[in-house]
Amino acid sequence: MKTTNNNHADKLFCIIGQFFKKQRIQRDDKLFAVSSTLKLSHPVISKIENGTYKCLSLKIILKLLEYYGININTFLKYLIIQLKTGPTDSCEDAQDNEELLNDISDLYLKVQKMQSRAQIFK
Repeated sequence: MKTTNNNHADKLFCIIGQFFKKQRIQRDDKLFAVSSTLKLSHPVISKIENGTYKCLSLKIILKLLEYYGININTFLKYLIIQLKTGPTDSCEDAQDNEELLNDISDLYLKVQKMQSRAQIFK
């Protein structure tokens, strides 16, 4: 069971890394620019983009999303699409993604609900 969770985490790290690498390349940013702006080391940004940074936190993901001007909904939709459509460039085969897809979908719905509640109180 732990192996399955590790495989899911590895796939997710890979997909997240590819997402942020594509954003950086589209903006023609250098790793150094991203790392210095976010006050993260150059190797950390590199590991995130390569899907090998196992200490990736929501705080870091949110910092990256803010840096690239991407809202959480767009990011979660991207993850859902990648998990539904199968393997990505260098990520492992996306078979058995259903559990991970369900978790991401649940998170997306929770974010939607939280945003709806926040609109009520504005």
